[in-house]
Amino acid sequence: MNTKKNILSFCAGNPEFQLFAIFFFAFILKYLIYGFCYFPALDDYIQYGGYPLYENPSYVLFDIGTLKSRPLSAVLDIFLWGSLWKSPHLCLILSSAFHFLSCVILYRACKKNGITLSPLFAVLFLFFPLGTEGTYWISASSRIVVGIFFSSLSLLTLSEYLKRGTFTYFACFFVCSACAFLLYESCAVFCFVSCAAIVIKNKNIKRMILPILSLSLLLLSLVIYLKLMQNTGAMGSRVSESSVLNIFSQSKDFLSQLLEILTKGVFNITVRGFQSGLKLILTKGVFGAVYLFAIFAVCIVLGRFNAGYNTKSPSGRKAVLQIAAGIILFFSPFAPNLIASPVWITYRTMFIPLIGIYLILDIIFSKIARKSVQTILLTSLLFIFIVSGINEYDTYKRNYELDNALIKKVCSLLPEDVLCGTREAAVLLDTTPQAAQVSFYKDHVKSVFYSDWSLTGAIREELDNMHIKKVTPVFPDMTKDYSDCFIIDMRKND
Repeated sequence: MNTKKNILSFCAGNPEFQLFAIFFFAFILKYLIYGFCYFPALDDYIQYGGYPLYENPSYVLFDIGTLKSRPLSAVLDIFLWGSLWKSPHLCLILSSAFHFLSCVILYRACKKNGITLSPLFAVLFLFFPLGTEGTYWISASSRIVVGIFFSSLSLLTLSEYLKRGTFTYFACFFVCSACAFLLYESCAVFCFVSCAAIVIKNKNIKRMILPILSLSLLLLSLVIYLKLMQNTGAMGSRVSESSVLNIFSQSKDFLSQLLEILTKGVFNITVRGFQSGLKLILTKGVFGAVYLFAIFAVCIVLGRFNAGYNTKSPSGRKAVLQIAAGIILFFSPFAPNLIASPVWITYRTMFIPLIGIYLILDIIFSKIARKSVQTILLTSLLFIFIVSGINEYDTYKRNYELDNALIKKVCSLLPEDVLCGTREAAVLLDTTPQAAQVSFYKDHVKSVFYSDWSLTGAIREELDNMHIKKVTPVFPDMTKDYSDCFIIDMRKND
């Protein structure tokens, strides 16, 4: 009985727990419409359906070269995500757990360093629909979300070490930082910059030494590792084409892509996505009505909670420092993209840099004097973001269903010599199959039929057959001779 009372007392007296309990239910609503089913796209078929089929993992890691740029991601692809791939919904649940826990830990880490984040930060971090590509698509979230999870743990354990001076906390900080560095380049930059900011803020000079040395060692080790691995494996050319000089030559192209995403991309994903998502929910009949009511309900509960939530507005100096930190955290994670050639900014690229923008918007939100205005803004954004996110989820579903139907048709027509890998196949198409969506941008929710590598990977995964050499989609504008290939004509007859 005392235990039950203690739990109830903790819940009632802990506003942060109450806040994240609300967000937990809201977070579930994002994927509940299709029961947390996961719908694969593009690289998923290769990394999680294909690579685990090789008897010797070292072939994937060294000969194909997945180990050369993101070592921990490459290992987890085979031994974690690949092992769960027969039940892909588990991959989505696991990546979602990493995403949600990252937000909780970031709140704690910021609080340890004198920054009290408002509920707006969580709304943006967990629900902003532009981030869906980086948080839902396993090929991206297995790097980005997991990397941010370890980065946030690094911030929290570093803060504890600087406060207590306990070696255990330092060891945890070092391990978590190393994981972040080995998962994804932008996570490495985010982890380095944010941890460096905490170290600089610290007043205990003696306790600064170990974190500074370890961060410098990790960064130097990563650079040396990438240089040593740049010419190994089939994927080694990506690293060898990188140069710091590219920052100057590619800055114009970078800004152009960034502007397009932050204007057209945000509008399409959020506004048009909301319209499309709302229509989708309303077509679900009674279930849709209940679902929409549940979204309204969680938004109202958040609004009621925010009315009594003490959002501390930072003082002038603190606000300026937080804005400066936000600007640095926005631009710095783009460094790996600017160094690489050509510069390639996608929706998933934006997830990490936008954390800096969220910090800035959080200050602006906390400066709003009237709680009623805060509440209306907060609940409206949560409602719009959840519905827009549902549209993104549905887009992945429709893209998968289209791909899956065509893949099964192609597989049923492949002869023995193609299955044995002695002959290639070519699929004649009028155009790339594409599910309707609100935002066509680069490889955002693309069909596997747009390239030979993605189509071949999907067919290998479908048949559990890595002997298949190559299956190429052929479009009317292609001039290459495919007469030696087995031809599958899927063009529409006029």
